[in-house]
Amino acid sequence: MFRKELEDFLRNYLELPHDIPSHDMLQRVFAMVPPEFWKSFQKRWRESKVSACD
Repeated sequence: MFRKELEDFLRNYLELPHDIPSHDMLQRVFAMVPPEFWKSFQKRWRESKVSACD
C-alpha cells in the first residue's frame, strides 16, 4: 500500500518510465544535493509551517 501511495505522490512531480526508484537510488540522489540547500530548505519549510499556524 505504501509503495502505491509513494508512486502516486512521485508521479505528480516526476516521469517514472521505469517504476519508482529504489531506496538506494533516492539516497544517492539526495546525497548529491549540497548541505547548504538542505539547511535553507528546512528553514523555509519550518517558517512556512509556523506562518500557516498563525
